Amino acid sequence: MKPIIEIQNISKKYRLGMIGNNSLRELLNTCSKNVREKGVLEFLKSLGTDEDPKKVLWALKDVSFTVDPGEIVGLIGRNGCGKSTLLKILSRITFPTEGRAVIRGRSSALLEVGTGFHAELSGRENIFLNGAILGMRRREIEKKLDAIVHFSEVEKFIDTPIKHYSSGMYVRLAFSVAAHLDQPVLFVDEVLAVGDAKFQAKCIEKMRSVADSGRTIIFVSHDEKAIRTLCGRCVYLRNGKVVASGATPEMLSLYNAEKPLESAA
Repeated sequence: MKPIIEIQNISKKYRLGMIGNNSLRELLNTCSKNVREKGVLEFLKSLGTDEDPKKVLWALKDVSFTVDPGEIVGLIGRNGCGKSTLLKILSRITFPTEGRAVIRGRSSALLEVGTGFHAELSGRENIFLNGAILGMRRREIEKKLDAIVHFSEVEKFIDTPIKHYSSGMYVRLAFSVAAHLDQPVLFVDEVLAVGDAKFQAKCIEKMRSVADSGRTIIFVSHDEKAIRTLCGRCVYLRNGKVVASGATPEMLSLYNAEKPLESAA
């Protein structure tokens, strides 16, 4: 059986700071001047060359691992080690500088509170909007609607514009939509820290039942208890590189030997 996710030598480079221009107008003028002097092809070839190493950050470097169907894999490591960047690449929010990721099937992502929601629309309308963005048909969403609303515990406010929701209500609804749709792969990035302890436990149990049904989860968290409870395997990242991958207790012990896991805020 082929892995449902294959991450193949992914690297992601960012350029730090400005690139010699103080405004968009100056940047456009500089580009226009270079195009006139060099021609379009030579200008395009020159982009990204002769970079100052001090102005380049490799958020990820040669990251490779696979995930089998039905696995719950945790990504652990210090802030800035590349966990969220990797999930954004897997979610196709950004693209890798090098390497590629193969995902066999549709995926949904819960990366930030309210991602894919429109503040002026009601909770009910946002369920349909977010479901459509994730590739679901209206009929499919309608079948899941009652379960989504019930799980989110925002029934009284489901027809209220979500700009009036608290951050906790946002995350309840956002997680509920992502967890109830039928994509085989789910990416979750630390957002459960926003909810209260009771709702966090409820979400963890939901993710476990989702995985038991055959779906796959990649989970990012600084909450050691959540990682231990949910993840059978972890990938430990440091400075954008994979340090080790293996059983969760072993990876947490390895990481804690360097620095204790931070508690979720």
